[in-house]
Amino acid sequence: MIKELTTTLFQVQDYCDKTRLLAKGVSYYCGILYYRLDWLHEDIPTAVYHPFQQKLLREILLSVSMLSLNQVEEYTWSHLSLLLHDLFSPAELQAIESEVRDCIRALLPTLTPESRMAFEMQYWGEGEVTDEKDEELNEIQAEIQRLDALK
Repeated sequence: MIKELTTTLFQVQDYCDKTRLLAKGVSYYCGILYYRLDWLHEDIPTAVYHPFQQKLLREILLSVSMLSLNQVEEYTWSHLSLLLHDLFSPAELQAIESEVRDCIRALLPTLTPESRMAFEMQYWGEGEVTDEKDEELNEIQAEIQRLDALK
């Protein structure tokens, strides 16, 4: 059902746009990290601190910060660990978590208000973020009723 849903509600579209961007970043980060560790046999620090992995992680951090300025490290690790959890043993996952969190902490100071604004503008310019529109209460109610009626 979720895949087929569509709506005109701004806030829902905005969340979809932002979480779609986050999901793509997390998918690439975790997928490539998996291949680096499992197939290419890189050690964890080498894989985590690879420049491309760091670039992806920084964009993930920026994506998370578009949704919440609080607990960016926790929310980011929560998303990453969801995908990594079943791929690695508990000991491996703990080592990966330690390195990734260190990398996150090193990148967090680069998330300035200016860098967040530039990141958002980059994606607004590419049509990734929904334009805000004025919504009327009756339009919102009608759209929610339409969605509630879906089976």
